[in-house]
Amino acid sequence: MILAIDIGNSAIKAGVFSEGKLVEVLNPASASNLSDVLIGKTFTHAVISSVDPERLDAVRQVAAALKIRNRQVLTAASKYQFTIKYGSPQTLGIDRLCGLEGAFEYLHQRENITSIDFPVITIDCGTATTMNIATGGAFIGGLIIPGIGTMLKSLVHNTAQLPLADLSHDIKLIGTDTNSCIASGIVNSTVAVIEKVYKEVNYEYKKKPRVFLTGGNSQLLMKNLAIPHTLVEELNLLGIYSAGHNEKLY
Repeated sequence: MILAIDIGNSAIKAGVFSEGKLVEVLNPASASNLSDVLIGKTFTHAVISSVDPERLDAVRQVAAALKIRNRQVLTAASKYQFTIKYGSPQTLGIDRLCGLEGAFEYLHQRENITSIDFPVITIDCGTATTMNIATGGAFIGGLIIPGIGTMLKSLVHNTAQLPLADLSHDIKLIGTDTNSCIASGIVNSTVAVIEKVYKEVNYEYKKKPRVFLTGGNSQLLMKNLAIPHTLVEELNLLGIYSAGHNEKLY
């Protein structure tokens, strides 16, 4: 079995792959809990994506303790199903590349699309909301904005009276109290950026983009999106596994 590990800004997620298929998703509370959720499992390889160097070291130690002999940490120099045209690859978050790799793999494996001749947009809705765009077989860039939770906390920490809003209710454009005003402002501003990116990419490249959502706040955003999109919660794990395959690690 192959172990794919996604170390994000807020959480760690692990995917167990057997014969090329994702058979289990694990959500350890921390790096130290990773070994607990993997007890009794044997892996030939571990492929890791990390945006947190400190937790990466802890996960590496866990993988070594589990006697996973073949361990690979992905970088921007790893092999992907697209080329990278980005002005500062040294600052490019590996999670952005893995999400896009996951979208390409999803299209190939699950929709049997052999030639991706249309733009692909991935939106990872986590601590930050990242929008990543590939066209012509190349990652060309995207946008990074504060995530939903980050926006909420920012308002609480930087104002004297605004509360931590509840986003569990239906969100309308015009709020009628402070909670609904905050909820609308945060969610609809994010939705507006996503829809603008979709519109501009569609106009620029004359082809409708495929949009993929993933991350903890994706279901909240998708309720309010008026553009076609596909939710793939395991998108980054799929990309991590696929990148390992591209590197011929297994």
